[in-house]
Amino acid sequence: YVQRACSPTRAALQTGRYNIRMGFASGVMKPLKPYCLPLNETLLPQYLAPLGFVSHAVGKWHLGYYKRRFLPTSRGFMTWLGYLRGAEGHFTQTTGDICTGSGRVVGTDLWADYGNASQPAGGDNALGSNGTYSGYIYSRRAVEVITEHGVHYNGEGTPLFLYLALHNIHGPDEVTPEFLAQYDPEIWPARRTIDAMVSAVDSTLANVSAALTRSGMEENTITIVVSDNGGPIQEPGGSWSPGNNFPSRGGKYSFFEGGIKVVGMLMWPRMLKKHPLRIGSVWDGLMAVADWWSVLCGVAGADPDDTGPGKVPIDGINVFPALLSGGVSPRTELIIGMGAVRDGGGSQRPIGSNGALRVGGMHGKLKLIVGHQRAGTAWVGSHYPNASTPNTTFPPPVLCTPCCLFNLSNDLRESIDLYHSQPQLAAAMLQRWNVLAKTLIAPNEDGSEDPD
Repeated sequence: YVQRACSPTRAALQTGRYNIRMGFASGVMKPLKPYCLPLNETLLPQYLAPLGFVSHAVGKWHLGYYKRRFLPTSRGFMTWLGYLRGAEGHFTQTTGDICTGSGRVVGTDLWADYGNASQPAGGDNALGSNGTYSGYIYSRRAVEVITEHGVHYNGEGTPLFLYLALHNIHGPDEVTPEFLAQYDPEIWPARRTIDAMVSAVDSTLANVSAALTRSGMEENTITIVVSDNGGPIQEPGGSWSPGNNFPSRGGKYSFFEGGIKVVGMLMWPRMLKKHPLRIGSVWDGLMAVADWWSVLCGVAGADPDDTGPGKVPIDGINVFPALLSGGVSPRTELIIGMGAVRDGGGSQRPIGSNGALRVGGMHGKLKLIVGHQRAGTAWVGSHYPNASTPNTTFPPPVLCTPCCLFNLSNDLRESIDLYHSQPQLAAAMLQRWNVLAKTLIAPNEDGSEDPD
C-alpha cells in the first residue's frame, strides 16, 4: 500500500515513517511551500552511509526545495540529476508552476549536482541536458551511475544505493514514436500513449539491468520496482484520465484500492538461487510503503530503529522474511492518508478527517475509509479505459461520513458498504482510527493542503 499521491509516498519511503508524521498529510507539495522532510529526520542514503554505501538520486524529488539544504545532495545523496516538482513536460522539462512576484511563468525544472566544487550547494540548473525525452535522460544517467560505480568501487566491495524516480508514467501524457509504434493505432489514443509510456519504463529497466550485468553487480543487487500511487482515472477537476486499476475500484486521488494499492516487484538473483520456489511467485501480505525502509535496512545490516532527539518512531516493519518465505505478514494494520479534506460544501475540515485504515485478522481484510472522496471513485473494467473510447460519465463523489467499511476478503471491488449492516464492527474500526489520529498526527504546514 502507498499513498494516493506522490509526495506523501516518497516521504514514507525515505524515512520509514507514516507520511503524516513528516508534514505530508495526503497531498503533493505545492509550489514555493517553505517546508521539506524534517531536517532532523534521517533519510535512507544518510542512514546507509555508515555502512559504506554510496548513494545517488536520479529523477523526481518533490520533497522540498525552498532552500538548498532541502535538496537531495544535502540529504545524503552524493549526486543528483532530476526535477524538483512534478508534471513537467517530458520533452522540454518545463513547468508552468514557477511562481514569481509577477505571477506564474514557464520555467525549466531540471537540476544537477555532480559534486563539482564549482557548483553551489545542492546543485544548479541542468540547462543543456534538457530538450530530449525525460525517459532517455534518466535512463542514461542511471546507466552512468552504475558504470562509474563498477569502475571505481566494485572491486573494493563498496555498496551502491541508487534511487531512480522516473517521470513516466506521470502526466502530461507524452511519449516518443519509438514506443508508440509498439501499439495498435486503433487503440483509444490516450490509452495507447500511456501504454507506450510504460514501455519506456520497461526500456529503462532493461538498460539498468544490462548495466548491472556489464559491471558484474547484477548477482548481488536488490532491484525494487514500485509505483507511488494508483493510476489516475479521473482528475480532481472532473476530466477523465486513461489509467486502469482493474479489478480495484477507483484511482489516484481516492482512498479506494485503485488509488493506494499498487504492484511491486523485487529481484535479488543471489538470494533467489537459495529460494528457487519463490522465483516468479506472488506475495499478497499486508505491506506499507514505509516497510521498504525496514526491509532495506535489514538486508544491508543496519538497525532500522532510527532514534534520536526530536525523531518520531519508525513505522516500517521488516516484512522481508515473510516475503521471502511466502508466509504471513507481520503487519496487522496500516494507515493511508489521514489528511485534511474539503467537505461537500467546499468547507475545509480538520486534518485527520480523510484517509483509510486497513487491517487484517479474524474478521478478514477490513478497510475503513473516512472523508469525502471527490475524484477517482469509479469502477473500471474491460471496456473502459481499455477500449477505443473514453468513459464519459463518472459516479458522484462518495461521502464516507462518519465512515465507509469494506471487507476485501469477499468484496475486492469495494461495492458493499458494511457501515449500516455491521455497525459494531464499523464503530470499532472508527475508534481505532481516532486513536491513531491522536497519536500520529503532528503539526505541520501541510495540514490545510489536499490534492482535491
